[in-house]
Amino acid sequence: PDLRPPLRGAHVAAYLLIIAWINFCQNGVKPSIMSYATLPYGPRTYLYSSNISLSIDPFCALLSIFFLPSRRVIVALTAAWSAALGYCLYLALQSPSPPLKDSDFGAALAIMASATTSALMAFTKAASARRIQIVHASSASGQPTASLFKTALDRSSGAPFLARVAQAGLLPTLLGTCVQIGSLCGAVLFFLLV
Repeated sequence: PDLRPPLRGAHVAAYLLIIAWINFCQNGVKPSIMSYATLPYGPRTYLYSSNISLSIDPFCALLSIFFLPSRRVIVALTAAWSAALGYCLYLALQSPSPPLKDSDFGAALAIMASATTSALMAFTKAASARRIQIVHASSASGQPTASLFKTALDRSSGAPFLARVAQAGLLPTLLGTCVQIGSLCGAVLFFLLV
Protein backbone atom coordinates (compact mmCIF):
# COMPACT_ATOMS: atom_id res chain seq x y z
CA PRO A 1 0.00 0.00 0.00
CA ASP A 2 1.07 3.53 -0.75
CA LEU A 3 1.45 5.39 2.54
CA ARG A 4 2.26 8.75 0.97
CA PRO A 5 -0.21 11.57 1.68
CA PRO A 6 -2.67 12.29 -1.13
CA LEU A 7 -1.87 15.09 -3.52
CA ARG A 8 -3.65 18.38 -3.16
CA GLY A 9 -5.05 20.41 -6.02
CA ALA A 10 -2.04 22.74 -5.85
CA HIS A 11 0.32 19.81 -6.34
CA VAL A 12 -1.64 18.52 -9.33
CA ALA A 13 -1.66 22.05 -10.77
CA ALA A 14 2.11 22.24 -10.28
CA TYR A 15 2.61 18.94 -12.11
CA LEU A 16 0.38 20.13 -14.95
CA LEU A 17 2.36 23.37 -15.23
CA ILE A 18 5.64 21.44 -15.21
CA ILE A 19 4.36 19.19 -18.00
CA ALA A 20 3.21 22.21 -20.03
CA TRP A 21 6.64 23.85 -19.50
CA ILE A 22 8.43 20.65 -20.53
CA ASN A 23 6.41 20.43 -23.74
CA PHE A 24 6.90 24.13 -24.43
CA CYS A 25 10.66 23.58 -24.25
CA GLN A 26 10.79 20.08 -25.74
CA ASN A 27 8.70 20.84 -28.81
CA GLY A 28 9.39 24.53 -29.27
CA VAL A 29 12.64 25.74 -27.76
CA LYS A 30 14.98 22.76 -28.08
CA PRO A 31 14.35 21.84 -31.74
CA SER A 32 14.60 25.50 -32.73
CA ILE A 33 17.94 26.20 -31.09
CA MET A 34 19.96 22.98 -31.07
CA SER A 35 21.37 23.38 -34.55
CA TYR A 36 22.54 26.89 -33.65
CA ALA A 37 23.98 25.64 -30.35
CA THR A 38 25.90 22.64 -31.72
CA LEU A 39 26.73 23.15 -35.40
CA PRO A 40 29.41 25.80 -34.74
CA TYR A 41 31.39 23.04 -33.01
CA GLY A 42 31.16 20.91 -36.16
CA PRO A 43 28.76 18.47 -37.81
CA ARG A 44 29.87 15.60 -35.56
CA THR A 45 28.88 17.56 -32.46
CA TYR A 46 25.45 18.18 -33.94
CA LEU A 47 25.11 14.51 -34.93
CA TYR A 48 26.24 13.19 -31.53
CA SER A 49 24.02 15.65 -29.72
CA SER A 50 20.95 14.65 -31.73
CA ASN A 51 21.56 10.91 -31.60
CA ILE A 52 22.39 10.77 -27.91
CA SER A 53 19.38 12.90 -27.04
CA LEU A 54 17.01 10.76 -29.10
CA SER A 55 18.46 7.53 -27.72
CA ILE A 56 18.39 8.53 -24.08
CA ASP A 57 14.77 9.82 -24.00
CA PRO A 58 12.92 6.47 -23.85
CA PHE A 59 15.34 5.00 -21.31
CA CYS A 60 14.93 7.94 -18.94
CA ALA A 61 11.16 7.96 -19.31
CA LEU A 62 11.10 4.26 -18.38
CA LEU A 63 13.08 4.99 -15.22
CA SER A 64 10.01 6.63 -13.70
CA ILE A 65 8.40 3.18 -13.54
CA PHE A 66 11.05 2.05 -11.08
CA PHE A 67 11.84 5.31 -9.32
CA LEU A 68 9.07 7.80 -8.60
CA PRO A 69 10.66 10.95 -7.16
CA SER A 70 9.09 13.24 -4.61
CA ARG A 71 7.57 16.61 -5.48
CA ARG A 72 10.73 18.40 -4.38
CA VAL A 73 12.92 16.21 -6.55
CA ILE A 74 10.65 16.83 -9.56
CA VAL A 75 10.93 20.59 -8.99
CA ALA A 76 14.73 20.30 -8.61
CA LEU A 77 14.95 18.25 -11.83
CA THR A 78 12.86 20.88 -13.62
CA ALA A 79 15.30 23.56 -12.45
CA ALA A 80 18.28 21.41 -13.54
CA TRP A 81 17.09 20.73 -17.08
CA SER A 82 15.92 24.35 -17.42
CA ALA A 83 19.46 25.46 -16.53
CA ALA A 84 20.99 23.02 -19.04
CA LEU A 85 18.56 24.25 -21.70
CA GLY A 86 19.47 27.81 -20.74
CA TYR A 87 23.12 26.98 -21.48
CA CYS A 88 22.09 25.57 -24.88
CA LEU A 89 20.10 28.76 -25.54
CA TYR A 90 23.15 30.81 -24.58
CA LEU A 91 25.28 28.82 -27.05
CA ALA A 92 22.65 29.35 -29.76
CA LEU A 93 22.56 33.08 -29.11
CA GLN A 94 26.37 33.24 -29.38
CA SER A 95 26.34 31.35 -32.70
CA PRO A 96 28.35 31.33 -35.00
CA SER A 97 31.10 32.00 -32.41
CA PRO A 98 30.07 30.31 -29.15
CA PRO A 99 32.52 29.99 -26.25
CA LEU A 100 35.26 27.37 -26.67
CA LYS A 101 34.35 27.02 -30.35
CA ASP A 102 37.69 25.58 -31.41
CA SER A 103 38.10 23.13 -28.55
CA ASP A 104 36.93 19.59 -27.94
CA PHE A 105 35.92 20.66 -24.44
CA GLY A 106 33.40 23.15 -25.87
CA ALA A 107 31.93 20.47 -28.13
CA ALA A 108 31.73 18.02 -25.23
CA LEU A 109 29.94 20.62 -23.08
CA ALA A 110 27.40 21.27 -25.84
CA ILE A 111 26.74 17.53 -26.22
CA MET A 112 26.45 17.03 -22.46
CA ALA A 113 24.07 19.98 -22.08
CA SER A 114 21.86 18.66 -24.87
CA ALA A 115 21.85 15.10 -23.54
CA THR A 116 21.27 16.24 -19.95
CA THR A 117 18.37 18.40 -21.04
CA SER A 118 16.75 15.56 -22.97
CA ALA A 119 17.29 12.97 -20.24
CA LEU A 120 15.97 15.12 -17.42
CA MET A 121 13.03 16.37 -19.48
CA ALA A 122 11.95 12.82 -20.34
CA PHE A 123 12.26 11.59 -16.76
CA THR A 124 10.55 14.64 -15.23
CA LYS A 125 7.68 14.48 -17.71
CA ALA A 126 7.08 10.77 -17.12
CA ALA A 127 7.36 11.12 -13.33
CA SER A 128 4.93 14.07 -13.27
CA ALA A 129 2.47 12.16 -15.45
CA ARG A 130 2.75 9.15 -13.10
CA ARG A 131 1.99 11.37 -10.12
CA ILE A 132 -1.13 12.64 -11.88
CA GLN A 133 -2.04 9.06 -12.82
CA ILE A 134 -1.89 8.08 -9.14
CA VAL A 135 -4.29 10.90 -8.26
CA HIS A 136 -6.58 9.86 -11.12
CA ALA A 137 -6.61 6.21 -10.04
CA SER A 138 -7.49 7.14 -6.46
CA SER A 139 -10.16 9.74 -7.25
CA ALA A 140 -11.89 8.71 -10.48
CA SER A 141 -14.99 6.57 -10.45
CA GLY A 142 -15.00 4.59 -13.68
CA GLN A 143 -15.39 6.27 -17.04
CA PRO A 144 -15.37 10.04 -17.48
CA THR A 145 -18.81 11.48 -16.72
CA ALA A 146 -18.66 14.77 -18.63
CA SER A 147 -16.51 16.78 -20.98
CA LEU A 148 -13.65 18.86 -19.63
CA PHE A 149 -15.39 22.01 -20.86
CA LYS A 150 -18.67 21.19 -19.06
CA THR A 151 -16.80 20.28 -15.89
CA ALA A 152 -14.92 23.59 -15.96
CA LEU A 153 -18.15 25.56 -16.31
CA ASP A 154 -20.23 23.59 -13.77
CA ARG A 155 -19.67 25.24 -10.39
CA SER A 156 -22.83 23.86 -8.78
CA SER A 157 -20.94 21.51 -6.46
CA GLY A 158 -18.84 24.35 -5.06
CA ALA A 159 -15.69 22.20 -5.38
CA PRO A 160 -12.49 23.67 -6.83
CA PHE A 161 -11.83 23.10 -10.53
CA LEU A 162 -9.19 20.38 -10.11
CA ALA A 163 -11.37 18.51 -7.61
CA ARG A 164 -14.27 18.54 -10.09
CA VAL A 165 -11.97 17.36 -12.87
CA ALA A 166 -10.59 14.53 -10.71
CA GLN A 167 -14.07 13.48 -9.59
CA ALA A 168 -15.31 13.42 -13.17
CA GLY A 169 -12.37 11.21 -14.20
CA LEU A 170 -10.93 13.86 -16.51
CA LEU A 171 -7.38 14.25 -15.18
CA PRO A 172 -5.91 12.36 -18.19
CA THR A 173 -7.82 14.70 -20.51
CA LEU A 174 -6.51 17.74 -18.64
CA LEU A 175 -2.99 16.29 -18.76
CA GLY A 176 -3.24 15.85 -22.53
CA THR A 177 -4.58 19.38 -22.87
CA CYS A 178 -1.58 20.77 -20.97
CA VAL A 179 0.78 18.77 -23.18
CA GLN A 180 -0.79 20.16 -26.35
CA ILE A 181 -1.05 23.75 -25.10
CA GLY A 182 2.60 23.73 -24.02
CA SER A 183 3.69 22.28 -27.35
CA LEU A 184 1.60 24.71 -29.37
CA CYS A 185 2.79 27.79 -27.46
CA GLY A 186 6.45 26.75 -27.69
CA ALA A 187 6.26 25.86 -31.36
CA VAL A 188 4.45 29.06 -32.39
CA LEU A 189 6.61 31.37 -30.28
CA PHE A 190 9.90 29.91 -31.45
CA PHE A 191 8.72 29.71 -35.05
CA LEU A 192 8.19 33.46 -34.84
CA LEU A 193 11.46 34.13 -32.99
CA VAL A 194 13.80 31.90 -34.97
